[in-house]
Amino acid sequence: MDPLSLFPLARGLPAPWEVIDVAFDSESGRIDCHLAFAPGTRFACPHYCGGGTPIINLFHDLDAQRVLYACEGRKARVVAQFADALEAHGTCAENIRAVCMDRSASNQAGV
Repeated sequence: MDPLSLFPLARGLPAPWEVIDVAFDSESGRIDCHLAFAPGTRFACPHYCGGGTPIINLFHDLDAQRVLYACEGRKARVVAQFADALEAHGTCAENIRAVCMDRSASNQAGV
């Protein structure tokens, strides 16, 4: 069985998720499992349906391929929290070159 078929079984990965690549680095002992889902897939909230739905924000460095910051919340303050975290770690928020985000007015107000 090839790794792309093995990993969904081993992890109990439900649809619509699929494993698109698996890479093992024997030197570091690291396994990278890359997941994807079909464009346009809609996800239902299994726990907080309705007005109290929690929002999780992930801020990524696409060049370094890593998550820089994650937090729960809404509105412009979330973007400000991320900028504060960058500054606290010696990075200037003005160095951000591109943004891809939800088009809600509250998110756009923070940029």
